[in-house]
Amino acid sequence: MAKMGTDKRFGTRFGTMCAAIALAGVLQVTGIPGMSELGLNVVQEAEAQRAQREKPKTRASQSLADSTAKEMLKAQEAYEAGNVAEAIAILNRLLQRSDLKPFDRASVNQFLGQLYAGEDDYPRAIAAFERAERLNALEGQQQLDLKFYLGQLYLAEDRVDDAIRMLEAWFAANDPETPPPPQAYFTLASAYASKENYVRALQLAEQGLQRSREVNDIRERWFAFT
Repeated sequence: MAKMGTDKRFGTRFGTMCAAIALAGVLQVTGIPGMSELGLNVVQEAEAQRAQREKPKTRASQSLADSTAKEMLKAQEAYEAGNVAEAIAILNRLLQRSDLKPFDRASVNQFLGQLYAGEDDYPRAIAAFERAERLNALEGQQQLDLKFYLGQLYLAEDRVDDAIRMLEAWFAANDPETPPPPQAYFTLASAYASKENYVRALQLAEQGLQRSREVNDIRERWFAFT
């Protein structure tokens, strides 16, 4: 019973905290049209659209081991108290354990990546997200979101080829019945434009404009991009 209580308490607060970190840090990349409005705004919009159609799932969700959840809760509380360094230290100590199951290890790395990104430490954020992504142990949408976060961070670090690879994978894995929000198309279009692949960039920009009309979210700078 203690495990269920800790897990539920941690899960609710952790989700809210991660959203705040991501919006404050990982997404604040400049120089690319629409980038400051991407990240969780994009994945949350796509997830909300998907949730309207999804049937209730019968498979039980994975849960953190009680010892893992308690340490992650300590890290979260340290973050909320303004002690990010302590939160990072707690998570790094947790990752030294050899008995973490893949889901727990991926969750810790996901959390650690969010914290590093919020501190503008993009190389360490990338390393943490890459570890989480390689484990392929998170729930479907969380696993998919990692690709988008990595694509954003690769762009921030001028790793354009990696950004294109990861964002294309994110697009390919999205539900075809739920097209991504328009901002996502312009992010990938910008990456291709920086590689002087203007044919693909223009294709994506036009798709973004079409999507913006579908969702009635037309912004003048998107027309300037094309």
